[in-house]
Amino acid sequence: MIKTTLSALLVLLTAAACGGGGTPNDTASAGSTEGGEATRGDLSPEELTALATEAWTYGYPHVYQIQEMLKAAGERIVSFRGPLNTFGSARELATDADEFVSVNNDTIYHNLQADVGEEPLVLNVPATGDRYVVFQFVDAWTNNFAYLGTRGTGGQAGKYLIVGPGWDGEAPAELTVIHSPTRLFTIVGRIAVDGERDLPAARQVQDETWVTPLSLYPERPDNSARELGDRDFAPYDHEVPEELVFWEKM
Repeated sequence: MIKTTLSALLVLLTAAACGGGGTPNDTASAGSTEGGEATRGDLSPEELTALATEAWTYGYPHVYQIQEMLKAAGERIVSFRGPLNTFGSARELATDADEFVSVNNDTIYHNLQADVGEEPLVLNVPATGDRYVVFQFVDAWTNNFAYLGTRGTGGQAGKYLIVGPGWDGEAPAELTVIHSPTRLFTIVGRIAVDGERDLPAARQVQDETWVTPLSLYPERPDNSARELGDRDFAPYDHEVPEELVFWEKM
């Protein structure tokens, strides 16, 4: 139902943004959708507003999440930034200069912006003993779909294969498969730090937590030439009218 609503709304908004004037019948024809769904001529301004509100509310988490991923993989805003499919590490405790949701300063962050559209990623997590560690997996709609760490899997080392929607390959026997419901996702890693003197040991956990494409496994990729923003993993048409940018991103 929501996809039908979005399709109808996008047609109507496009017609409006393109100056869809003319007679009411012309406008209604421009707003027609396959299957006889509602057209602009059938809807009152109040109904259009309600429809737009429903679609915006539905799409906002997705647009917001992708924007945050693009910033973390392409801009020098947060300390735990890193190019796509590489972990970005905060080597120091967070300060008020870090822009992140509910940031704290008793853990150091180790975050990944990932795209498994072309192939799965292998994730290596080291043994962490009694240290509190959590890796939170967030899909492109801000839904949490997996957790690894102290409470979820204990302090044991592990290797995991993160696969995207529709992947039907064969996983190596030693890898535990994690299914991401979306091609793009984020891993938010938080590693507890017991004061400044504990930072070197916590950083070691960061250094031993990495990802590699399945095609390279068990080797790790050479990321020495990678740069922030070197892969546009969420392109959109920048030429659309300003009032349609949100819908284009969605």
